[in-house]
Amino acid sequence: MKTIHLELGDYASLKVRDTALERLGGAFTSLGMSYSELRGLCVRSQDAISKAVELCETLNLSRLCVHADTWALAITSGDPQRELEALLCGCLLASARAERGQPCRPTGVPANSKFHDMPMEKFSKAGERLIVCCASPYLERPVATIGLGDTFLAGTLLVLGRSEPALANVRH
Repeated sequence: MKTIHLELGDYASLKVRDTALERLGGAFTSLGMSYSELRGLCVRSQDAISKAVELCETLNLSRLCVHADTWALAITSGDPQRELEALLCGCLLASARAERGQPCRPTGVPANSKFHDMPMEKFSKAGERLIVCCASPYLERPVATIGLGDTFLAGTLLVLGRSEPALANVRH
């Protein structure tokens, strides 16, 4: 398998989280987390993005993905265009679920969505890896928030698992 993904999630303690990452190190190639989970890893650093890049290198990951309320990003050694498609798909599915309160097939970006500034450029470089960032449709009053991170993850892996880019013939 080319991509073996681990979603960080909540742990009973920082020690349990760190033990899990240490023991599973080398068994996964992709790591995902919420922005708050990433900030929780930043014990000695205020720069969460630098910490994410450091994690990629330390754990020898091909990608690391972070989702926040108003943006998403991936640090990748792969194709940045494909990673952007994955982020956009994840954001679209999560925003549609937030609007309806349950998993659903989106028909477009929710009408009451707002787009905020991204924390960085769409494409940037971090050593040997690329950082891909996109704005996420933000709903001020979502019907539900439970499962949005999992829905985002499912959307990204849906795109990354395809043998052909989903938007190969669409102009960006």
